[in-house]
Amino acid sequence: MDIVLTVLGIAVIVLVLRDVFHTLWHPAGEGRLSGLLGRGLWATVHRLPARSRTRRLLMDLAGPTVLAAVVLTWVTAVVLGWGLIFLPHMPSAFDDTTGPPPVTTWERVVSSIYLSLVGLSTLGIGDVVPTEPWTRLWTAVQALVGFALLSASMSWVLQVSPALTRRRALARRLTALAATGRASDDTAGHGVGVPVSTLEDLVQEFSAVHVQMRQYGETYYFRDSVTDEALPTAVGTAVALADGALRSDDPDVRRAGASLRWTLDRFATLLDDAYLRTGGSTTAVFAAYAADQDHGTTPDGSPRRPGRGRA
Repeated sequence: MDIVLTVLGIAVIVLVLRDVFHTLWHPAGEGRLSGLLGRGLWATVHRLPARSRTRRLLMDLAGPTVLAAVVLTWVTAVVLGWGLIFLPHMPSAFDDTTGPPPVTTWERVVSSIYLSLVGLSTLGIGDVVPTEPWTRLWTAVQALVGFALLSASMSWVLQVSPALTRRRALARRLTALAATGRASDDTAGHGVGVPVSTLEDLVQEFSAVHVQMRQYGETYYFRDSVTDEALPTAVGTAVALADGALRSDDPDVRRAGASLRWTLDRFATLLDDAYLRTGGSTTAVFAAYAADQDHGTTPDGSPRRPGRGRA
C-alpha cells in the first residue's frame, strides 16, 4: 500500500507539471486542463437563457474564472501528490515539535497534507521537521516546485493581459475604420480607398492576435462587453476591407487585400477548429464567433451553441 501511495503521488505531480509546461511554454498552448475547464464553463453558461443579465455577467467572468480555477487545481494537485508521498512515512520520518506524533489515520493524513501545503508555499514554519535524508531532500524540492509554480502562474496572468489588450486594440481600430466609412465600396466600383499600409498593418495585427490566441487559448473565454472593443463584432469590417481591396484597380492594393484575406481565412480556421466546429466558410465562422460571444446570431438568426473544440 505504501508503494501504491508513493507511485500515485508521483504520477499526480508529473501530470500537473506536464500540464503546466504545455499550458505556459508549449508553442501551441496545448494544456488540457485549461481547455477542459474553459469548455465546461462556457457550455454551462450557454445553457442559460439568451440575452439574460445572468448569462452576460457569467460570460464576462468566464475568462478570469478559468485562470483562477486552473491555478487552484494545479496547486491542489501538487499538495495532494506530495502529501501522498509523505503519508506512508508519517510520523516515522518526521519530528512534530508541537506535541505527540499523529497516531490515527486521519491525523496522519492531516499532518501529511499540512506538511505538503507548508512546503509548497515555502513558508517553512518548522513545527514538523523531516528527519530522514530523503524526506529533507523531497521537502526542499517541493519548495522549489512551489516557487516555480507560483511564479509561472503569475507570469501566465501577465502574459494573457497583453494578448487581450492587442485584441481589443485591433477591434477598436476596425470599429474606427467602419465608423469613418473606409470599409464601404466607393461609388465607382473600384474597391475601397484604403491605403496599402493600412491593409498591411491589419495583416500584422491579425497575425499577432492569431498567434497569441493559439498560445493562450483561454483568452477566447474573455468576452469583451464593450462593443467597440469586441473583435467578434469588428472582424466583419476586416472582411469587407479585404474583399474591397481585391476589387481595386491598383495591383499593390489587390496584393495587400489578398494577404489580408488569407490571414482572415487562417484566423477563421483556428476559431473553427479550436472552438466552434461549424465546418463552414470564413463568413459563417465569423458569424458563429459573434453568436458564441453573444455579440450576434448565426446566419439564420438563431443563437449558436458553443463549440466543443480544444482550447
